[in-house]
Amino acid sequence: MATPATVAATVSLVPGAGGPPAAQLQIQPGQPQRQQLNGTAGVVEKTELSQKQQPSEKPVEDMPPLQPLARPINNRIDPAHIPRPDWSEQITSVYGKRVETDKAGACPPSPPGFYTAIDKGCCSCRFMRSTLNQVPAFSHSLELSRLPFAMIVTPFAAQPATEEPVPLVDMRASEQQQGASSYYMGPSAKGGHGGDEAAEEESPFYGGYFDVEELDAENVDAQTGSGSAKDKAARAEGGIVRCSNCMAYISPFMTWASNSTHCVCNLCGTSFELPAFYLTLLNQYRSGLHGNNGGIGTAGSEADRRRPGGSGGRRLELWKGSVDFVAPTAFAAASKLSQLQRKRREHLHVLKLGQQETSRQLQLRQQHLAEQHAATQQDMASPQQQQIQHGSWGGGVQSTFAAQADAHALSHVSLDSSSMRPCLVLVLDATAASLTTGLAHAVVAGLVQVLQEVCLQVDICLMLVADRIYFVPNYGGKQAPQQEPGEHQPRRSQALHLLVVDDIMDPFLPAPVEQCFFRPEDREQLLWAVSLLPSALNCCVNTSQTSAANAALKVAVDMIAERSAGGMVEMFYCAMPDIGIGALKHSTVASKEASKPTEIHQQDFYNAIITQCFAACICVDVFACPPPNLILELQSLGFPAQQTGGDIRFVPEFCASRDKEWVAAEMRRIFTSCFYFDVEFKLRLSKGLSVDRILVSFSGARSLVDQGTFRLPRLSAQSTILFQLKHTEQLEAQRNVFAQSVCAYTPMHPSKKVPNRRLLRVHSLSLPVTFSLASLFRFAEVDATIFLMARTCAKMELHQEPQWREKIVKNLVEILTAYRMNCASSSSEGQLILPDSLKLLPVYLQALFKHAAFRQSTVDPQVRLHQLLQFLRMSMSEFSTHIYPRLCLLHKSYIQPPTSKERKALEKMGEYSGVGDFVWMPHSLPASGTHILSDGVYMCDAGSYVMLYIGQHVRREYIIDLFGFDAKLDERVALELRLQNVEGTAGARVLRVMDQLRFEKFDAPFIPLRIVVPKSLDETRLLTHLIEDPLSGDGSYVDFLCDLHKRVHARMEDN
Repeated sequence: MATPATVAATVSLVPGAGGPPAAQLQIQPGQPQRQQLNGTAGVVEKTELSQKQQPSEKPVEDMPPLQPLARPINNRIDPAHIPRPDWSEQITSVYGKRVETDKAGACPPSPPGFYTAIDKGCCSCRFMRSTLNQVPAFSHSLELSRLPFAMIVTPFAAQPATEEPVPLVDMRASEQQQGASSYYMGPSAKGGHGGDEAAEEESPFYGGYFDVEELDAENVDAQTGSGSAKDKAARAEGGIVRCSNCMAYISPFMTWASNSTHCVCNLCGTSFELPAFYLTLLNQYRSGLHGNNGGIGTAGSEADRRRPGGSGGRRLELWKGSVDFVAPTAFAAASKLSQLQRKRREHLHVLKLGQQETSRQLQLRQQHLAEQHAATQQDMASPQQQQIQHGSWGGGVQSTFAAQADAHALSHVSLDSSSMRPCLVLVLDATAASLTTGLAHAVVAGLVQVLQEVCLQVDICLMLVADRIYFVPNYGGKQAPQQEPGEHQPRRSQALHLLVVDDIMDPFLPAPVEQCFFRPEDREQLLWAVSLLPSALNCCVNTSQTSAANAALKVAVDMIAERSAGGMVEMFYCAMPDIGIGALKHSTVASKEASKPTEIHQQDFYNAIITQCFAACICVDVFACPPPNLILELQSLGFPAQQTGGDIRFVPEFCASRDKEWVAAEMRRIFTSCFYFDVEFKLRLSKGLSVDRILVSFSGARSLVDQGTFRLPRLSAQSTILFQLKHTEQLEAQRNVFAQSVCAYTPMHPSKKVPNRRLLRVHSLSLPVTFSLASLFRFAEVDATIFLMARTCAKMELHQEPQWREKIVKNLVEILTAYRMNCASSSSEGQLILPDSLKLLPVYLQALFKHAAFRQSTVDPQVRLHQLLQFLRMSMSEFSTHIYPRLCLLHKSYIQPPTSKERKALEKMGEYSGVGDFVWMPHSLPASGTHILSDGVYMCDAGSYVMLYIGQHVRREYIIDLFGFDAKLDERVALELRLQNVEGTAGARVLRVMDQLRFEKFDAPFIPLRIVVPKSLDETRLLTHLIEDPLSGDGSYVDFLCDLHKRVHARMEDN
């Protein structure tokens, strides 16, 4: 049986006879036993290796001279025997790997893997993940191990359809209402659990969510048929059960005391009395469980609580590690968004009264004109008088129509719920650069496609910007009303009439705010207006090289602030906003910008925008898509998004023919994703632990209350927060430590009608305490550790800290030295000992140094800055392939793989595996150019995009099978190439592999596919992702391991 202390990955550096040192990697259980290779053994191993490398088939006579993408280098270590990520695992179940969250201390699955988490009382690792899965009892042990201790929180992480969504608990509701289990904003389509109960008992996997009716404090009593008035008031106002000392929320880890009338907080240890209304519900809950002949935690109650109508589903806060609580009335009323909505409700009420008064005056005027016209016709004395009076009546009709138009404008103001929800403002760059590259038309095409497929549930405003600002108004279906003789209704104009704002130094709204938005009821008018946008871009908008985009940003924020319900601004940039308020100057020397990546130009302008965003719950998203040879100041343009919780998307050298699919996917994501507004976040920890610092993209007193508390206008599903933790006292008296994250928010879904209510998402995590240094290393998690190192590096790079790279390498050396001295002291000096749980840490760190964000070579400053900002906000699932790419072989034209297993995998690639709609995925290769030969087709997943590399010696028959014709492989044609989706062809198989790869990354942004041909710029980009090869002054992965071994050995001698 292996002891935790000695499970290690060893790389032996032992010289063989008559040649360079050979290498051997092995995972050794038990006490490490080392055996040096003698000369004979070295020769035998070399002979066996050469035999494995021989092709299984004889070379073809017409085979061209094949070349690798990178030259092989003679190394002291065999690259085949060193640790690296392996992506070759196949999916054998439609649910992936089943992970139960109550396994204390066990390492969670890898973030990019496909798995289904079963909430057994501890929250899923999708929501909270620690770098240490067992916490040291003494701060000295943590310091001795040199391991970092951090908590990674993704409050609204997306879940696959196979997982049970986060349940909704409303403690204001009555027992009867609590009986129906409700789930809020699940990943699946709307649905219930009314299917076969036997099927539900067999499998806990079911998705979907239920619509939950809005329950105000006033109607809770009316809907509750039992209980005293005092209990009802306590239920409505007191709401959620919380610790009276640390204010932690009730969770499965709290324990009962004093005959179950008191609860002991798991965080601070305080015993507090349970409210009377909750004791009543708790007694009814226990009675239901005992009535089913089962107790809490038994198999019977477990199956019962899964059944939506069962008694166990009433108290989900006692069973689930992740819960959405409906916020108490007083708490919800105090939120900023609720105050804004209350202000807007009052404003709408005043406008409603004005509309009613206008309608009454209009009716009286029409009645008066009708009476006057009848009297005039009776008193007519001459044709001339008749003509004069007819002209006067016609003027009255025009006045009446003007009054009707005013009344219709007021009719936009209603108490409909969409007017009370956060809105969406789309600002599209319509400059000459945008029209030339095709960005404007690609965005409009994507908008048309998504609006035809979904029904909006929020108000939306459309704006265009060039040297002036253009609004697409909503006239209620009457654009420039015209009436021909014999027509009863005005005929809609076939041209789109835009409202133009020329004053870009002090921009303003050209119409009442309600006329600038399209409501859900105006779907037909919106579709009609969007369908005419392409012609408006070509005809109505002045073709200009200059942009007033910052003026458009200001008026968009002003408009949402005046509307007083929150919202988000989607800014599409293609040119530098160089005129108008907040104008930026064009940069002439890119190197100067690279030396000051955090310098924000127009700081006062952007600070005013951000302050207004926080006051009005507004978030800004930035899509920067410059054409070639044009520099955008991403550090300035992205600053509002960085500080308000928004996303920053950057596509350098934008080309519509290549990137239009990405634009369409981004438009779909905007309209089909759930967003979380007016966020207030708090992380609470067990007694003895505290937050040392927070690592996030935003900063300042506006957002950060303290290191464990922040507030933002909005978060999304990918938003991830990292907290570094520390000991404040020893934990030897505790068996477990706990962490609880609480996030108050108001949801908004552009295409789903969700209750407009305040919710509290609570995630509770438990980690065991250990006294063993070996267990500390054994249960450390490498993905979370390198995630922390990447954020730390990004922070240091942005703040231009000197020698940050040396500090990170020193930290790694200290970790390996501590493990060797304390857990593997008897190992040979010629071996590099890596803890089994952290054996991938060196390759990840080497890959991090070669990433575009940190590479020493010349990198576009805007690309470098974007990657740094991405590291500060991206989720764990996105992170892994950004660091170490997934390289796979898809085809070989001449030399087939050496082993039968690899050849079989190549033949089955892309075919259905018999598990649902999953297919056989190709085996992964080391990220090195020596494994890419010119007769092969390779796929490289670089995180933000996937490259399909086609070697220059690939047979023409396979090229035709891929694209449907004999495509010419050059850089210009590659932009237009698309794989054919015809069943039975190679193109269809590759597309199925791409579809499954995107499916496995369901929570990440859309991943485009790029065709890469030899001797192109994209081939150069591909080389920068092959991190095991030497790159830009950094040595190979093997050289890095040798350098680590020297550093560890030198540190041990110093100690």
